[in-house]
Amino acid sequence: MKYTIFLSIVLTGTLFAATLSIKDIDQKVAQIGAPRGGLNSSIFNVVSDPFVYYDRNKTTGAIIMPRETDEDFNVTKLSAIMNGKAFIGGSWKKVGDAAAGGYTITKIGQSSVFLNNGKKTKKVHLNRGLNEKKLIKF
Repeated sequence: MKYTIFLSIVLTGTLFAATLSIKDIDQKVAQIGAPRGGLNSSIFNVVSDPFVYYDRNKTTGAIIMPRETDEDFNVTKLSAIMNGKAFIGGSWKKVGDAAAGGYTITKIGQSSVFLNNGKKTKKVHLNRGLNEKKLIKF
């Protein structure tokens, strides 16, 4: 019984496999080799590199994280967020307002603000460290 079932499965598979001729196979192989449409090579000139490269310490091999300049940090320092506005760079701003360095505020979240200058988007966090958290009681 098992032998009969096995034999019928093998013969059925053989019949289905025999439906492709050598001509059909050659046509499918030719389709693989045909040129296909893709991205224009000029688009690669405007795409930025998706990888981030960090320097390493020569003796320990530890990654050295780049630090923003003090001037850049002070200009984009986010001090508070309240009622859809952010206190950034020393004044209250809302979405669409211009920030320092040619950036515009695109989104204000619960603890961060997104800045965009047309080329680059920055996410500025409200609390940069545990020491800077301030609790306001009413």
